[in-house]
Amino acid sequence: MINQLQYVGIPKRCLALFIDGLIQTVVGFVVFFGISKVELETTTKLFSYALLAAVVQWGYYGLMESSKARGTFGKMALGISVCNSMGGQISLKQATLRFLGKSLWFVLFFVGAAIALVPLVAGKQNSPLLFITMALWLVSFLLGAVGYLMPAFIPERQALHDRIAHTFVIEDDSADRQVSQKIIFQMIAIAVVARLLFNVIPGIPISITNSNNDSSQANQQTPVRNTPNRGTTGSKRPANSNTTPEALTITRCGVTEQLSPPSPNSYIDGDWKVNFAVGIEAHESTLRMKGATGVMRTQFFDKDANKTRTVVQQMNLKVSSSGIWLLGSNPVNEETNQPDANYSPDNIFMQRAPSGQFNAVNCDNNNNLSRVSIAPVNN
Repeated sequence: MINQLQYVGIPKRCLALFIDGLIQTVVGFVVFFGISKVELETTTKLFSYALLAAVVQWGYYGLMESSKARGTFGKMALGISVCNSMGGQISLKQATLRFLGKSLWFVLFFVGAAIALVPLVAGKQNSPLLFITMALWLVSFLLGAVGYLMPAFIPERQALHDRIAHTFVIEDDSADRQVSQKIIFQMIAIAVVARLLFNVIPGIPISITNSNNDSSQANQQTPVRNTPNRGTTGSKRPANSNTTPEALTITRCGVTEQLSPPSPNSYIDGDWKVNFAVGIEAHESTLRMKGATGVMRTQFFDKDANKTRTVVQQMNLKVSSSGIWLLGSNPVNEETNQPDANYSPDNIFMQRAPSGQFNAVNCDNNNNLSRVSIAPVNN
């Protein structure tokens, strides 16, 4: 029976891959809608995003190719399918092996990127691990190129992932090919679970230290200038502070605090509505915290630009003998998706009153002090 099969070459495969790529782009946008650039600047969030996106892709390829559809929507549109050595429907195991073989080059690239982060986080610029990363990326490129070009040189037109899974791509205009409701529901369930898992995974900041010289310079005391009140303009000026969100000691609005990492008892996980004013301009924020990190999205009227501006910043939770601190860092203009040099990161100090309500103030890096209203949102 196998001699009667019409194998599919590279051009048709590539076109099907292009169609599937468009579909996956739309699905990925819907599944991971609302994820900010600031969230992906944390190690765990970045890697969990890549892993969960791969799981969603597996649900698409694995479930559809092992079903009665015998292929993805892209393959069905072009009248081609994936079959076993007898020309029949492949198993879920084969479809999974085929997907893993197809993703092998990306896995090597991903592992190389993970290895590269180790010396960067440690502040080592010339680590031997970077050479391992380059080697893995080279192998990744060669594996991807050779794997996808193999059908041009093999009579059965098998790519590397077809060889691994013992599958074939053939011409198939059968009328019995269909996508069942069960498969659709399973793919939707995988996508929903992936997004929920992403939401509950805490973000760990990528903390990169440059050198001992940089550290010593950062610890030097610098004169503190009195900055004009930003309230008359509605926009914040750059930070004028010698501390960072990760520092153990901070001085804000004339108060020096010794900070330490929080315990789980200090976590304020969930979504919060945070409001404060800078001069005459109200700042309305939504805060999402998980463990010791979170993201705050702030809207305010920028008088200089004569429009509403939105800034997203990463928030890091620290504790002191007086209460807890939420230290802002890396403010990003949501409209341009670029770092906002004119916005001074917010630093919110909080205490919980016996009534259960929070007393809070905000003192940004320019020592502008304001009261804060903070309340949970469906927590």
